[in-house]
Amino acid sequence: MASLLDLAAASPDDDGPRLVWADAVGGERGEFVVIQCALARGELPPADSSKLRRRQRELLQAHGKAWSELAGIATHVTFHRGFVEAAAIDTGRFVDEANDIFRRAPLLRSLSALGLATRDDATPVARERLETLFGSHTMRRLEGLYIQDPEHVVEYESGQYLHETGYDVTSYGRDALELAATATHLRAFGMQGRAPLHEATFLSRVERLWPFTYETNLVALVAKLPALTAIELTSHELIRHLPTTLRELGLRLTTSAFHDDKLEMLAAAPCAGSLERLALTSASLSDVSALGRLPRLRSLCLREVSLGTSYNPPLDRFLATLPDMPALRELRVFSNLRPDSGRLVAERYGAQLELLDLRSAHNLHDQKLDHLVAGDIMRGFPSVYLPLLCVGGNAPAPFWEETCIAV
Repeated sequence: MASLLDLAAASPDDDGPRLVWADAVGGERGEFVVIQCALARGELPPADSSKLRRRQRELLQAHGKAWSELAGIATHVTFHRGFVEAAAIDTGRFVDEANDIFRRAPLLRSLSALGLATRDDATPVARERLETLFGSHTMRRLEGLYIQDPEHVVEYESGQYLHETGYDVTSYGRDALELAATATHLRAFGMQGRAPLHEATFLSRVERLWPFTYETNLVALVAKLPALTAIELTSHELIRHLPTTLRELGLRLTTSAFHDDKLEMLAAAPCAGSLERLALTSASLSDVSALGRLPRLRSLCLREVSLGTSYNPPLDRFLATLPDMPALRELRVFSNLRPDSGRLVAERYGAQLELLDLRSAHNLHDQKLDHLVAGDIMRGFPSVYLPLLCVGGNAPAPFWEETCIAV
């Protein structure tokens, strides 16, 4: 069995060794591997996809923590194609226990490095821990890395108002980029913190980027990413410069500054013809007809997006702008739709959907829409977990697919 996992690790984008392992193991564990590989490949009829998605959720809920074998070590893990691909682990612990961690999760490819932030009188640890991480031989086994808050924060009394406090933040983001210079093998990278990411020298192979930094030169940054296929941004300013290789785009905006004109800009951008997955967070749209000019768009996720208004223009007029999207298979529905409008959306796209996610549309939970949707409808409350940075490959699941679990 170990030899099969070694083969899977050596060929991470090949399902063959995983499926042989699944057949040998059998039972629900083997079934889970088969299901996730089938969902990752895609191209299933909506009804078949729906059945597999439901079974995947059942198995994860029942066995995910045990199957991860990282309970008490990681805070969260993400399963992809049957095995733990990404994990959030304290940086110091990962370095100290790397051999045991990879024994437990032999196909681990991406690390969210935690435990780098310190406060007040504590001794800053970010640079020391990152030096140890990048100097470790196990770093070569990782193809994805997300660095969480490499900083030291001191809280002080500002004195301007009664009980008002201020924060003095020392960022080690630049140190992180300097130390990462040797990690030219990385295929996925992200960092939360202050750092001039466009100055990084290790990005030539990076396909998936989460630049959650105070980046001032995004155009120069993208120019360093010839292999870029997925990016998540906090600003719309880079849209017109995104390359034709891009397949996934996430815009996690801090304000509702994304309006119809920005959607038109996206539809006219070089990446419009290649984009398969789009996630918008915090936007205000009254006309979404431009989505019809994204011919390969398969997954659409709209979080905290205001669609139309009750006055100018009315929501009904917005609904009239819904375009034909023949490639669309996965849709997370908007939170401000009236029940009758939700039915119109289901009637418009339901026959082609593998997944309609209604978990944030609480006013639609009681609607009888199942007969309108060929695939799966998800209801209830969405997970509070943010997704972990994954390397992806082999048609990764959409942004909001919950295979990330707490352990």
